[in-house]
Amino acid sequence: MRRAAVTVGLIVANAAVAAPTMFPIPTGAEKPGHVVLSPGTAEQDYFFMKAQFPETPALSHYAKIFADWVPCKPWAPDWDGYGDAANGANRYVHHFVRYWITTDNLQAVTLLFQYQSPGTAFRRRPDNDNQFVAVIRHRVPDAKVFLAELKVECPKAPNSRLLPDALGSPLYAAAHRAAKPER
Repeated sequence: MRRAAVTVGLIVANAAVAAPTMFPIPTGAEKPGHVVLSPGTAEQDYFFMKAQFPETPALSHYAKIFADWVPCKPWAPDWDGYGDAANGANRYVHHFVRYWITTDNLQAVTLLFQYQSPGTAFRRRPDNDNQFVAVIRHRVPDAKVFLAELKVECPKAPNSRLLPDALGSPLYAAAHRAAKPER
């Protein structure tokens, strides 16, 4: 009986460590998890890391994963913070965010780094080194417009489709004429 309890405990512990995620997690990630925020539309991977502020050790890991995606310009280029007293909270939150969209413009990813400290008073540094990291993926009809609503600027994504601004190019015109059958 005791052996069965230990075995079940190990299986549960291993399941918690090996939580399925959308994207590979970096070395040093603790307590990984995944949650579906809106079926078919939004989901999130998350974990904690020990990292001294203002380090973001997971950023280079995800920059490699999203190397073929289009990086976007965040509305805040650096760490930012705010006092949070909403719904009875009493904390100061430091956060740092990066964004990418797919080249087909149908997915947007938000990479969020966050620290929480007790009390709402401004502080330059968090009171701890417990960094929360979240990767949020949205499947949307127009990722660029979706992120623009958050004041995030995304350049036009290079892709294999002809974009409207390419229609006027001499190369397109020559290819289009060559593909048209003679009348």
